[in-house]
Amino acid sequence: MTGAQLKRLRHDLGDAIGRRLSVADMAKLCGLAPANGADTWRKWEEGEGPSGPVAALMSLYAYATDDHLFIDGVYEVSFRKIMREIILYRLS
Repeated sequence: MTGAQLKRLRHDLGDAIGRRLSVADMAKLCGLAPANGADTWRKWEEGEGPSGPVAALMSLYAYATDDHLFIDGVYEVSFRKIMREIILYRLS
């Protein structure tokens, strides 16, 4: 996942849940330390992006957006709703 994709995902997720997401919000969503998580996220957005577990988690969160394509659309609406609720819960 590139930095540009990560930044786009932050904006798309904000649209999906109905509120703007800060870099600190995204750092919280992926479990980065509060003290420097926002700085780490900002560096990822400006560079090559994360790898490993964080990239995998962000790929999963992408299902909450309207831009993510599903192979089988039968459960699409329900799954998007569940993902959005998880994101809101983790931010609370």
